[in-house]
Amino acid sequence: MWKNKKLGIAADLLWILLLSVFAFYVNRDIVIKGLYMDDLYMWSCYGEQSLAEFAFPIGTSTRFRPVYWLATYLQMAIVGNHISWFVPFNIICNIIVALSLYYIIRKISRYRLLGFFGGLCYLASRFAYYQLGQALGLMETLALFMAIWILYLLYRYLNEANSPTAAELVADGEAALAESKKGPENGNGHETGKGPEKKSLEKKSLHVRLVSCGDWRYALALLLYFLIVFVHERYLSLLPLFYLVLLLKLANHRKGFRKAYFREQLRYWIAPAAVFLVITLIRTLCIGTAIPAGTGGTEVTETFRLSEAIGFALSQVLYIFGINAGPEHLCGLPWDHSPAMIKALVKVSIIALFVICMMFAITLLLDLAGRDREGRKRFFRILENVLLFLLFIAMCIGCSSVTIRVEMRWIYVSYTAAVIFCTYMIREIVDNYRLAFADGGQAEGNAEPGDAGASSGESSGAEPGAESDAVPDTAPQDPAKALAEAAQDNIFRHAGERVTDRILRPSVVAALLILIFGAYTALSLCTNMFYRTYYPKLYFWPDQLRMNSLAEETYEKYGDSLFGKDIYILENSYGMSDFYKDTFFKTFDKDKKAEGTEVFFADSVADIPEEAIQEGNIIVVQEVPEENAYRDVTEEVLSGSWQD
Repeated sequence: MWKNKKLGIAADLLWILLLSVFAFYVNRDIVIKGLYMDDLYMWSCYGEQSLAEFAFPIGTSTRFRPVYWLATYLQMAIVGNHISWFVPFNIICNIIVALSLYYIIRKISRYRLLGFFGGLCYLASRFAYYQLGQALGLMETLALFMAIWILYLLYRYLNEANSPTAAELVADGEAALAESKKGPENGNGHETGKGPEKKSLEKKSLHVRLVSCGDWRYALALLLYFLIVFVHERYLSLLPLFYLVLLLKLANHRKGFRKAYFREQLRYWIAPAAVFLVITLIRTLCIGTAIPAGTGGTEVTETFRLSEAIGFALSQVLYIFGINAGPEHLCGLPWDHSPAMIKALVKVSIIALFVICMMFAITLLLDLAGRDREGRKRFFRILENVLLFLLFIAMCIGCSSVTIRVEMRWIYVSYTAAVIFCTYMIREIVDNYRLAFADGGQAEGNAEPGDAGASSGESSGAEPGAESDAVPDTAPQDPAKALAEAAQDNIFRHAGERVTDRILRPSVVAALLILIFGAYTALSLCTNMFYRTYYPKLYFWPDQLRMNSLAEETYEKYGDSLFGKDIYILENSYGMSDFYKDTFFKTFDKDKKAEGTEVFFADSVADIPEEAIQEGNIIVVQEVPEENAYRDVTEEVLSGSWQD
């Protein structure tokens, strides 16, 4: 046993190492050298405010995300003036999510290889562009991490009572409660089924039931729900998940126990609503409204259109299946412009998922159609989990479809949940097939090799040597020869069955399903790696590359000697604002001030004061629009060769 445990730990460490290496490899081209847009604004708040002011901007912001702001404050404190560290920091955070996904899938599916494949799908996804390409990507990573753990904890809470140990505990509790209702007299002449003793037994039986169902997971999921809303407010939409699992668990109890079970669990029904009200109150007091703000400074109440929201939701479903259903500036390369080969790979990957879904549907139908009670119980248990997964995905899609556009980063959590759901389907297919295989093997094992021959003899209605009134066309067959032929046929039949059993045994079916999901993973890697090459087409990417170039031509060249110099930017056709020129270079200073450094815009070198050129305490950079970059021309200006 210890040897197997050590092998399992070694396998886990191997997959963890491979996922970590892959995460850095697949994101090797993503670089942040200079902060831009929201990142720069966030840094300016970090550089000018205290921790309390930064994390709790009461009355000064349209959003209230203290959990995320605490995390990003820590992130910026770790990175300091090493701006290029933001990407490795984000990659490490994404690895933590991938390893959590590996653990969750391994627990749900019981296959480490499926966990590894799921981690690869997550890390390679093109939906990661914002999580890695912006410092603020930490917000999406943190929210996704909490969201999938909420899903997993509720899944475990819903299914905990289905484990053998829990089932025994619940049975013991129900037996104690049933015994209390009989009312036998005790030594004092009092009935144990009445009064305080009955209530004590009821409470004890229900307490056993609650403990066996893993209620601490429900409480932890509720805590994560409270925290995730203060990472991003759109996850308020996950509230129905808690009531779904409570309803399903209540429905699982026999009618005689539902009322008592509901009474014992009343606090669990009240808790989600109470948390929601507390969140609403906090948001109202801090920012003046409980309604989440829309994208790009819009208000959801003003921009929401039902038909538009439905269209956005459908586009997110297509994204999950690998189809870029958005415009170029939001997805990099629309589906209509994708090469035929990429389209073919995406379609094959959809076929692989379709095969798994069809096998899962057949499994469900066979359980429902079966006459045995256990099969129908399995059907409803699986259906409960399907409802949980589908509601989670629907809530995540719905909350990100109510604003003015769909950004791929919002689909990341839905996609991750879909990957988990797919591996769950594989687990149920294999489990149900294993049960069916075991039942079939047991039935065959009860038959003796000679039964077939005996039964054929009995069904003929006459003994082998009996005479008949009819005159046969040929001479009667020798009984010994007939028995020999029957035995030979029986041997061949059993040999064929053994071959069939060997081919269709549960381990082979499991390997086939893992192979299908592995093929989907490989296809997903190919298509996502291709679409990642179109990141420069995304709406913020060109500006980020431009800021990277400015950082390369200034701070990377001159280091700390840059501080105290006057920096001239020729032309400014990129439209850099005063906020940028006053803040950009402060991010490279340990003291966050860049004292003595001033940035000026000049139409040409002639606009630079002659005294500044003669003193030489300047840095001059020129825009190169055709390259979407900057070029350092300080030496040419100082040497006078610029005019030549």
